[in-house]
Amino acid sequence: YETLAKYVLKVSIVDDGVPPQRSTTTIGVTVTDVNEPPVFEAVDPASGYISRVTQEGESGNQPIGPPLEADDPEGGSVTFSVKTPDSGGFVTCDSGGQLKTTKPITLAQGSLIHITITATDGEASADATVEIY
Repeated sequence: YETLAKYVLKVSIVDDGVPPQRSTTTIGVTVTDVNEPPVFEAVDPASGYISRVTQEGESGNQPIGPPLEADDPEGGSVTFSVKTPDSGGFVTCDSGGQLKTTKPITLAQGSLIHITITATDGEASADATVEIY
C-alpha cells in the first residue's frame, strides 16, 4: 500500500482452437492500508531489549532511565503501559513512556527484572522488554 494503492492487470487468454480465439480484459486491484503497530525506538539487537536501566539508588516514585520511545507508522499518537508487571509491583510506566518506581527497589547483586511494555496507537500494539539491573 505504501508504494501503490491500486494495481492494474491486463489478462489475456487464448484457446487451442483453429483458428485460436483470444480474449483480453483489464482488472483493477485496490489495496487497502492496514493499521501497523507502533515501532519501538532503540531496540538493542544483541539483547532485544528496548532499554537497560539501573535501579541503583532509586527511591519510590522516581523516574528510571529516559522515557521509552515508539513511533506509529501512520503518524498517530502512541501510549505506553506495563503489560507484564514485576512480581513486586514496584515499576510503572506512564502513558508517555516514563518508567517510574512505586517504592524503593533493592536487587541482589547480579539480579535482573524483565518487564514487558506495550506501546499502542489505540488499535494496534507492540511489546518490548525492559531490563532493570
